[in-house]
Amino acid sequence: MIRSSSPFYGRPRADEVYSNFLDKDARHVVGKAISARGGADIYDMILKSLDVGFLHPNRSCLRKPNLRMLFSLGSRAFCQRFDLTKTKERVKVRDEIFPAMLANWRRFSTRILAGSPRKPGRRPMKRDSPMRGKRWGRVRTKLLCTARRSGQ
Repeated sequence: MIRSSSPFYGRPRADEVYSNFLDKDARHVVGKAISARGGADIYDMILKSLDVGFLHPNRSCLRKPNLRMLFSLGSRAFCQRFDLTKTKERVKVRDEIFPAMLANWRRFSTRILAGSPRKPGRRPMKRDSPMRGKRWGRVRTKLLCTARRSGQ
C-alpha cells in the first residue's frame, strides 16, 4: 500500500511501478525523479517500459536516475551515461534511445519468443580434427609448416 506522502501516490499503476523497484534507495531515487521537473516524461517512459517488458523487478540500487530505471537488464556502463534529471539527456532518451529500443525489441521479440537462437550454434569438432582443443593460429602455422616440409 502506497502512503499519501509518497511521490507515487495518485499516479496511474503506482502499485505496479512501486513494486518493480525492490530496493528502498532505488524507490527513493525514482520517487524524487518523478516528482521533480520532467517527472511526467520519466513516469511515462517507466510505464511504457513496463508494458513492453524492459523493466523487471530488481534489487539494483540507483544513485541517480539513469537509463537503468527503464531497462533493468541493460548494461550498467551504458545506462549510467544518461542522467534522466538533465533535460538534454532525458529528451535524447525519450526521442532517440527509447524508440530505437522499442523498434529493435519488436524486430527480435518474435525470434526470441519463438525459441530460435540469435547466433547459430557451432558444429562439434570431429575427434581426429587437428583443430580440436587448440587455437586456430597455432593450428594454421602447424599445418603450413607440415605442408612446406612435405612439399620439399
